[in-house]
Amino acid sequence: MSSVIDDTFTVGATALVQFQAVKTPAALVVTAADTDVALGIVQSGFAIGSTAARVRTQGPSFAIAAAAIAKGVKVCATAAGQVKTAVTGDLVFGYTREAAGAQGDLIEIVIEKGSVILA
Repeated sequence: MSSVIDDTFTVGATALVQFQAVKTPAALVVTAADTDVALGIVQSGFAIGSTAARVRTQGPSFAIAAAAIAKGVKVCATAAGQVKTAVTGDLVFGYTREAAGAQGDLIEIVIEKGSVILA
């Protein structure tokens, strides 16, 4: 069973949508590429400059699928803060607990500490 770790951060220059993958160069922003080091998944929607954005950095969380995804596969973040099946060169930050049928589906993933590049 995965333990859950949530941390609180300040939101950057763009509002965040619930269950987007985020990173933090200084303040929280949506991930911008498959190779970004995702900090985790924001647990609620937050306005620009909010100082109490709760981010799940480890353990189970819902996420927004970027496309159809199988159950039990490694995932990485996308440019839209969604998750997709990781391929060679992507930074993996978790795996799926259920399948997604299409882009925009809400699925459960498990976020694991320590992103790794998929070889």
